[in-house]
Amino acid sequence: MKELANCKIFFFGTSFFSEKILAHLTSQLQIELLVTMPDKPVGRKKIITAPSIKKWALKNNLPIKQFPKIDQSTLSFFQKEKPDLIIVASYGLILPVKLLTIPRFGCINVHPSILPRHRGATPIQTTLLKGDNETGTTIMLMDETMDTGDILNQAKIPINPLDNFLTLQDKLISATNQIILPTLNNWVQGKIKPQKQKHAQATYTKLIKKNDGLIDWHQPAEIIFNQYRAYYQWPQIFSFWQNKRIILEEIALSDKNPVYPPGKIEQENGKIFVGTLTNSIQLVKIRPEGKKTMPIQDFTRGANNFIDSFLKNK
Repeated sequence: MKELANCKIFFFGTSFFSEKILAHLTSQLQIELLVTMPDKPVGRKKIITAPSIKKWALKNNLPIKQFPKIDQSTLSFFQKEKPDLIIVASYGLILPVKLLTIPRFGCINVHPSILPRHRGATPIQTTLLKGDNETGTTIMLMDETMDTGDILNQAKIPINPLDNFLTLQDKLISATNQIILPTLNNWVQGKIKPQKQKHAQATYTKLIKKNDGLIDWHQPAEIIFNQYRAYYQWPQIFSFWQNKRIILEEIALSDKNPVYPPGKIEQENGKIFVGTLTNSIQLVKIRPEGKKTMPIQDFTRGANNFIDSFLKNK
């Protein structure tokens, strides 16, 4: 990796996914600079909080830059610094063409899907929402539009039906870290011929909003369970009972129980089920509004009228 080791490399990233990619790269490469998003207010108290990747970089003595936007002054900084290579993973801003042309080896993006499927900002969640049985990671050259650049390498992985956002993210981090250094090394040595994407086969993700976690019990159970998997970290799935929000912390698909009306709460053999358009969803753990997470049986002991009532969407 002599050629790669001699490169001046900048890394752009903000998420937990990008933090783990950066940690792997720095174990074998000199990364000159981390570029991440500015600190932002978090939670109800709006406490100004740094991205976790910034905390990691500070702990590991890696220089950091945070730009609220990429304007002319930002471009001037990079033009002066002249990095040989920029690696991007879940950064948070679209890089303008003027920035993409600065590094002599270009800007390389890590995208956790098999492009051109699931272009956009939420590929892991979208993979789970769609019920895909396979996904992977793509290492690609960046161009002027999002996730449309030529492909340098890809790695595919199977999806377990019980995978959620966190477990699948971990698998994608591992898959990425297995191929990223060899790919970068081969690229700077001129050993890779970039492959055009099949643009006609492209699919796209959407930004996720907090209210996307609201469950419509008139949907099939499989779709509800895929929402649970996709939104496991945020925003989590939820419903309403007696006009109060209940977050469904843990649920399971059931195919052995009779079909109940959508939203109807029933008890059978000590287990609690909710009807959907198809088979039932088993409730395992919930977090009622203003309370801590608890097993569903603990909640029902204090809410005698929960069984035979309905979960609603408002």
